[in-house]
Amino acid sequence: MIRKSKSVITVIILALICAVAFGLGAWFLRAPQKTEFSGDGYFLKAAEKNDVENGTASEQIWFAKGESFKTEQEQVSFTDTEGTKEIVPNDSFIYYQDGDLAAVKPASVMDLDDFSSGMIQYYTMDTGTTLSGADGQYTLGDGENQVSFTNYMVKSSDSRYLFGSAEIVLIMADSSSSAVIDSGHAEVEYLEDDHSVARIQDGTNIWQFLTAGARLDLSNDVSLDLATGELMTSSPASADGSDQAGTSAGRYYIGDISTDLSVGVDLDVKTGESFSYPTYRFTVVNGEDGQDGEDGQARSEAPEQTEVQAREVPMEALILP
Repeated sequence: MIRKSKSVITVIILALICAVAFGLGAWFLRAPQKTEFSGDGYFLKAAEKNDVENGTASEQIWFAKGESFKTEQEQVSFTDTEGTKEIVPNDSFIYYQDGDLAAVKPASVMDLDDFSSGMIQYYTMDTGTTLSGADGQYTLGDGENQVSFTNYMVKSSDSRYLFGSAEIVLIMADSSSSAVIDSGHAEVEYLEDDHSVARIQDGTNIWQFLTAGARLDLSNDVSLDLATGELMTSSPASADGSDQAGTSAGRYYIGDISTDLSVGVDLDVKTGESFSYPTYRFTVVNGEDGQDGEDGQARSEAPEQTEVQAREVPMEALILP
């Protein structure tokens, strides 16, 4: 007769339970995460078209309220209003029909009016947080914590940015040509890691070009050097009418903005000849869970309200002569 030790059987059972639990946990982590759209809206997508100039068009891929998008690895999938499965990058922006904006991953918003007046500050939005838009102005947060933007930049990754202003002008190299973007926003996507090639679209028009010598001018005299990623405040034109964009004091690199909610910023404030900016970073998170949840815990659904957690952090600011 062969007798099995009870302790050996117990160990085997526990090992099997642990293996099953580990497998389920790994499957859950790898499973696509679903998020529901809070309203009708669209994503922007560059599509190849034979019947348009340059062979590329800017398309609005529409979705309906109540539909969900799935985030998996480097892409997002959803079903459009025609029942077709669509795939866009996971750093894409969401444009709601009512004027609100959002991103499918944590993103940062920089107030470019503050920048033009000598202050650098940005707000990091958690997943599910929206910028509420109306009449060319966007707001974030609620009540006394609410902040508003007229000229702004949203960063969702090192390769994708959204600029908002009443009028945006794209200046090509050596000022050889320009294009006025009056839709109120311009989505900038860098197609190369060194930012040497970029694509800009607004849902109607699209431009793809080498970035050397190119820039974006906003209506509040803030400019972006598209090759270096420098934000600059612009001086008025000189008496002879020559272009003096980017020659005044304020400069900042958009690559320095973090979109990671878990990473603190710890940089020195650099003082120029005249003064240095105070710099702040704010984190905007979704509302609290229900009565059974923990205070301040973020949730995946679109929040009924948001709270702003403010934390002063020194960040690089440079004033040039």
